[in-house]
Amino acid sequence: MSWRNDGWRARLSANYVHSYRDDLSNVRSETLANYGLTKDDEVNVPSVTLLNGNIGYVFSNDSYLQLSVKNLL
Repeated sequence: MSWRNDGWRARLSANYVHSYRDDLSNVRSETLANYGLTKDDEVNVPSVTLLNGNIGYVFSNDSYLQLSVKNLL
């Protein structure tokens, strides 16, 4: 969703990633050991929705200022 008024601009967006089971078979054993895991463990990663936003002002064709925030939730 976006909005414009004169030089002002704003945008809000949402990104959804479905849950999944992570495959650890290609991860180094030393790295897994740091987290108390083995290559045989199953790691279920939960779904997540990220809400991102930005607001900015356009001064000219070559100049603008923008503030962006990722993961507002």
